[in-house]
Amino acid sequence: MLVPASVASAADSNGKAPGITVQQGAGYTATKISHPKNDTYATDGITDVDANGNATVGDGEADRGQNYSWSSVGYGDWMYVGTCYSAMGSTLKHLAVQTNSTYAKIKASLDMMFNGKLFLDSGENRSLLLKINTVTGEVKIVVPPIQKTTGGKFNVNGYRAAIEFHDKLYFAAAAQGAPYLLEVDPKDDSSKIVYQSGGVA
Repeated sequence: MLVPASVASAADSNGKAPGITVQQGAGYTATKISHPKNDTYATDGITDVDANGNATVGDGEADRGQNYSWSSVGYGDWMYVGTCYSAMGSTLKHLAVQTNSTYAKIKASLDMMFNGKLFLDSGENRSLLLKINTVTGEVKIVVPPIQKTTGGKFNVNGYRAAIEFHDKLYFAAAAQGAPYLLEVDPKDDSSKIVYQSGGVA
């Protein structure tokens, strides 16, 4: 994940944020905060989560489906990030419906074109809410994936938008059939639903 230099509060002994910083044009720079020591062209998932939604070690490649930030907001040294798991896979699933095809057929075609190197999920969704320390690169899961298959009340496809308001962070959860607004208290990372489609939770 790249973060604009103005957001990265990190600083090493030289006054620079950890990770690789790249020029973005018009005077802007961006600094890589996920796995900051890895090259910008290296395979990089922000974190790793097993099939049950439990966090595992986030070193190395991690889970390649966790590479798309759908929303983010900074608070202190932390960048809170809502992921959209396997964003390209989600797009292709919609494409399959629109073209009267199947995700499996489209996936097989792309596997052939890219020799299996292009990451596409196998139907799972592990979208979650995490935070990355912009000083150390440490990653912590704030809200693990919520799916019916793992005991959730509904499937959460990701966190679409984020904002800070009165020292609380708010994320719009794209939950199938019941989208909601999630409040996170950055003091202890506790979270609760404060509004759900159809009324106040």
